[in-house]
Amino acid sequence: MNTRVVLYVPDADEDVSGLARTSRSRGVHTLSVTRELLERAADTESPQGILAISDFPDLDVSVGDTSPLLLIADQIRDPGNLGTLIRSAHGAGAHAMLVTPGTVDPYSPKVVRAGMGSHFQLPIQVLDWSHPPTVLTSCTTYAAVANGNLRYDDVDWSSPTALIVGNETNGPSDAALGYAFDTVGIPLAVTLESLNAGVAGSVILFEAARQRRKG
Repeated sequence: MNTRVVLYVPDADEDVSGLARTSRSRGVHTLSVTRELLERAADTESPQGILAISDFPDLDVSVGDTSPLLLIADQIRDPGNLGTLIRSAHGAGAHAMLVTPGTVDPYSPKVVRAGMGSHFQLPIQVLDWSHPPTVLTSCTTYAAVANGNLRYDDVDWSSPTALIVGNETNGPSDAALGYAFDTVGIPLAVTLESLNAGVAGSVILFEAARQRRKG
């Protein structure tokens, strides 16, 4: 990751000052600015006192001898849901996230904030269903739907697998369902139609993580 410039408010707090010192010691152009200027530059209403401008990370999918676990965001429109999925995929040990056309920009400010730093460690790539990457073709792919054919905890997620989480309203696209080996669902204890995309994907991802730890 190449950080181009850091702006900070010198009287914000000691954590901000420490970050600014570290940034400057690493040769990053680091500027002390007024709070008014920082607020005008930032996307949030109440920035925390420091802002960095960086290039988008370009991370390669590297699985080595490990069984791949991939997450596919298929036309996810809500930035909070996509950021949650990125953060959960990273926390659950997924090797990459693939995003299909129609998905909100994974590097938009709201998605980056919801991802809480996971963008800089989890490879994120655009997926073209007609030319899937080699790492995906080696996986068994499941699509999460409200009434899936399989229970999510009956699937063997320890083998090379990919999980599709679809659009919040319409679910996975026809292209996604056509690519999937089968569908999976999360049984609910009450008459609730479904969970939101961020929660549902996270539940399944951490089931996969549980199985992989056990294995």
